[in-house]
Amino acid sequence: MFKNVLFQLHWLLGITAGTILAIMGLSGATLSFEDELLRAANPGFAAIAEHYDDGQQPLALSELVPLLQAGSERPLQRLRVDATGQRPSVARFAGGKDHWVYFNPYNGERFSHLRGQALFDFVEDLHRHLAAGERGKVVVGSCAIALLFFALSGLYLRWPRRWWHWRSWLAVEWKRSGRGFLWSLHSVIGTWVLLIYLMSALTGLWWSFDWYRSAANSVLGVPPPAKHKVAPDAVLDLQHVEDTLYAQPGVRSGYIDLRLPEKPGQVLNVRVMSGDPALRGGHHDRAHDLLQLDPASGALLDARPYERQGTGGKLATSVFALHSGSYFGLPGRVVVMLSSLAMCLFFITGWM
Repeated sequence: MFKNVLFQLHWLLGITAGTILAIMGLSGATLSFEDELLRAANPGFAAIAEHYDDGQQPLALSELVPLLQAGSERPLQRLRVDATGQRPSVARFAGGKDHWVYFNPYNGERFSHLRGQALFDFVEDLHRHLAAGERGKVVVGSCAIALLFFALSGLYLRWPRRWWHWRSWLAVEWKRSGRGFLWSLHSVIGTWVLLIYLMSALTGLWWSFDWYRSAANSVLGVPPPAKHKVAPDAVLDLQHVEDTLYAQPGVRSGYIDLRLPEKPGQVLNVRVMSGDPALRGGHHDRAHDLLQLDPASGALLDARPYERQGTGGKLATSVFALHSGSYFGLPGRVVVMLSSLAMCLFFITGWM
C-alpha cells in the first residue's frame, strides 16, 4: 500500500514539477561553460588572459573606477575585477543590467557589449527565477525540494531484490523493450546521478529561500557576519582600500569583488582570491577570502580567509562551486552538466 501511494506521488510530481526541473536542467547545462563560451565569442575578453599570462599588472582600483564612472551620474554598486580573465570584469551601476559596464582591467577599455552575454543572462534568470521574478524563485525552490523527494523516493521504489549485485544497480537492461526498458533506463540512470541531484538540490535551495540559507549556516556552524560600524559621513577612498587589498598575497593579479555600502555607516564588503592557485586557501575557483573594510580609511575590520573558515565555513563559501561542479575541477563540471541534461531523460521516460 505504502509503496503504491509513493509511486503515484512520484509519478504525479514527475509530470508537474518534472516539467520545471527539465527546464532547470537544460538551463543549468547551458550555463556550465558560460565563461569559456564568452571568451570564445569575444576576442577582447579573451585577450585579458593573455595580459595575465604575460605577467602584466592590471590598473589599480583608483585608476579604473574614474575611467568607468566617466559620463555616468549613476552610483557604482558593485565592482568585479578578474585579472586572470576567467570571468568577465564588470562595474554594476544603479539602474539594472542596462547600466552595467564590462571592461578590460588592464587598460580600462569598455566593451560595448559581450556577444552572447544577453543570452546567458536570460538563461540564468530562467534557471533561478523562471524569468518570473520572486514568484518564479519560489517555484524553482519548491521544485528543488521535489527533486530531493524524487531522488529518495526513487531509490526506495527501485530497490532491487538482488541488491547485493552491482549490475542490479548500475547496468541498463538494453535487451528489454517497451515499459520494461523505460523502467530500467529511468531507474538505473537515476542511480548514477542520485548523489549529484542531492547535491544540486541542497545547494540550489541556498538561493531560493532565506530560511533555508539561515538554517544551513546554523547547521554548518557559520557565524553571522560581523556588524561593524563606520562613520556615517565616511567617503569611499579607493587608494586606501586598494592599499589594504593589494597587501593580500596575489590579489592584485587575482580576483576582487567590491560590494559598496548601500547606506551611510555601512562597511565595504569584499571577496578576494589570489590569481596564483598555490596562494589560495582552497583548490577550486570560488575559494574566496571574505573581508570587511572601512571605506574611508581602508582599515581591515574583519577577515575570514578561506583556509581558516573551518569545514562548515568552507562549504558555505563553496556553495556555488558545489552546485556547478567546479569544486571538483573540470571533471566535476562535465559530470554536473551531463546530469543536468539527464533531467530531460527522466521527464520523458517518466511520461512514457
